[in-house]
Amino acid sequence: MRLLSCSPPERKMLITRFFSRSLEAMEKALRADIYLLGAPGSCPHQVEQPEKDPLIALRYSCIYWVEHLCNSQLDSNTTYNDSLQDGGLVETFLRKKYLYWLEALSHCKTIQEGMGSITRLLNIVKRRHNATRLTSLVQDARQFINHHLLTIREAPLQLYSSALVFSPRENLIRNLFKEEIPDWIMHEPSHWHRYPQPCGSHQNRVNSVAISPDGSIAASGSDDETAILWSIETGELLRVLSDHSDRVYLVLFSPNGNVLASGSYDDTVRLWDVETGLCLRIVEVGNPFSEEVVFDQDQFHFTEIDDTSSLDCLRRRIGTYSRSSDDNGRSYCFDYDLNPACDWITLNGNNILCLPVFCGAWVSAVSGSAVVVGCVSGEIFIFRFDAKKLFKLPGFCS
Repeated sequence: MRLLSCSPPERKMLITRFFSRSLEAMEKALRADIYLLGAPGSCPHQVEQPEKDPLIALRYSCIYWVEHLCNSQLDSNTTYNDSLQDGGLVETFLRKKYLYWLEALSHCKTIQEGMGSITRLLNIVKRRHNATRLTSLVQDARQFINHHLLTIREAPLQLYSSALVFSPRENLIRNLFKEEIPDWIMHEPSHWHRYPQPCGSHQNRVNSVAISPDGSIAASGSDDETAILWSIETGELLRVLSDHSDRVYLVLFSPNGNVLASGSYDDTVRLWDVETGLCLRIVEVGNPFSEEVVFDQDQFHFTEIDDTSSLDCLRRRIGTYSRSSDDNGRSYCFDYDLNPACDWITLNGNNILCLPVFCGAWVSAVSGSAVVVGCVSGEIFIFRFDAKKLFKLPGFCS
């Protein structure tokens, strides 16, 4: 009421004060995992607010600080005129607290408003001649929330895993907060060339992925008529197997891992020496939908599959999970849950890492703590996780 009854200069002064106090309050209180959830897949609708909710006092500031900044119409007579210049209050806040602010908005179910706030902020700062660095930061902050909005809304703590991992290496927000990437992610995709950045890529959709029995090599088959071998340890491309003349729909390792079978729409199955990449044998086959390649020890044969089977069912059936044990003998199983809403890598049924929709995840293979994902765009993502550290997280079901 006081704000409505005061004069325009007084109103501007009060709004500016609201802005500065909002930033001050958030800088003091916002932090990673403010609700101490621990479990990385915790969803807002599953979260019980703590008895002493730290966001009660911060909710107004989180939602309205940018609006107050816009309405203050800072000028040379304003105490906070330097807020929007390089090194000012806004840049300092974003560099220190941006991810924690987004987490708070997600908990408050107002993350969409955050997108609008960053857009309004960008419209202000890009017109200022003394805010070049701040403008670049806000542009990257807007790109970050734009690409990861659905993930953040689904699970706030994925800000520190999925959103950071699946952001470009050059993104300023990723670089500012890269230390927040949890240590239970032992290996994340490297050799980042474009957005999203994979370990490497085919030129077209990946139809099948597999992991060697010893867990050291991954294989992928694609519509680009090639099969590729990758190092699980480093994500490095080891060799390209390129003798097929049509799409490769299946890759499969022999039990000893020495041979890779690749099935193609050119009506052949080719057997490759994994060590050398040489083609050992070419077998003429019929319709790939009617027969499945199966290894018996180190000899392969074909087995009929029923008429209701399809290539889509077949690829999702091969190597999608693997049960293992940690040093204490505790059983664990990583899996990859493909569904229309949100794709998750899981551990014993617990969501741990969300793959954003824009990745176009299509096929997966799992062995021990390694998860390999092939995408519609041709990209390959290789992850390794530390189950022991995940089991220690609060709220995690082992």
